[in-house]
Amino acid sequence: STNLTKKFGAKTAVNNVSLALEEGHVYALLGPNGSGKTTWMKMAAGLSKPTAGEVLFNGKPVGIESRKNIAYVSTEPFFYSWMTIGDAGKYYEDFFKDFDRREYEGLIESMGMTLKSKISSLSSGMTAKMKVALTMARNAKVWMLDEPFNGIDLLARDDIRDCILRRCSESNRFPYPLRALS
Repeated sequence: STNLTKKFGAKTAVNNVSLALEEGHVYALLGPNGSGKTTWMKMAAGLSKPTAGEVLFNGKPVGIESRKNIAYVSTEPFFYSWMTIGDAGKYYEDFFKDFDRREYEGLIESMGMTLKSKISSLSSGMTAKMKVALTMARNAKVWMLDEPFNGIDLLARDDIRDCILRRCSESNRFPYPLRALS
């Protein structure tokens, strides 16, 4: 992003931020609540337009084409209550050509969940694990996870961390040795 700014009325959520992210790295945005992390990610993913500045992906402004290569999971819920974990996978498969259903099912199983579970009955930790599995099952060039550890217990956090590290390692997009973060 170059000189990225986002205003909501009189409030400035992101103020003149410039970042260059390199392929093959894992980045974390750290900051207090309300500091603009989510707003920046939504602009970087092409889901929100900046007030000023620009975001480039492979040298071109983010838009419909770049969204095909960026997998983003938000903190907001975005599923129908009648859906099962398996239905969520079918939903993603319909929307994203790069979604790997077998990978999704394997990630769900590795995190101790079943495809038949209703989303409405999931705990916050299980919902977080499902959202991360949906995102990481895409064969996108960029995975963006907005607060994947927010409000979950330590065991769910470990499952999510392991899922992320495994996918980064399997994709061969992370050329450095991976180790668990605590």
